[in-house]
Amino acid sequence: MLSYRRSVFAAALVLVFGMLAIDKTGEYLVIDQPAHADVIVVLAGDRNDRRFFRGLDLLHRGYASHMLVDANSDVILFGQTPAALQDELIRSIGLNRNQVRVCPTQGDSTDAEARSLAQCLHADKISTVLLVTSDYHTRRAVSIVKHRVPEYQ
Repeated sequence: MLSYRRSVFAAALVLVFGMLAIDKTGEYLVIDQPAHADVIVVLAGDRNDRRFFRGLDLLHRGYASHMLVDANSDVILFGQTPAALQDELIRSIGLNRNQVRVCPTQGDSTDAEARSLAQCLHADKISTVLLVTSDYHTRRAVSIVKHRVPEYQ
């Protein structure tokens, strides 16, 4: 009887610690510590422009003086590329096109996007980048971008 109680207690203890560990794993994936940078880069992949408007919020709050919006240029949706559609959104909102512009990307992965991003970043004198992506993609995106374009912080 005593060993049964110990087993149940041990199982309950493992279950509680397991639940606490699982609860904290989501926090490990999220990096939400915006810092001032030369440019804000909004990664592609958001279907309802949350990333775009989060980037605009950071831009208006002074985290950077420019914003690049990644958008695919090798796929056609509704007769236009996502890059053209994003450019149209920027124009329709009335944003300063010298301050907010599209970075045309190719491929359908963060890795491919980082390669295209390198070309857009090299066009300007940039040393620091503030990435904007979805919450649970932040740690992975930072890792990939640091690997693909290590010259930027």
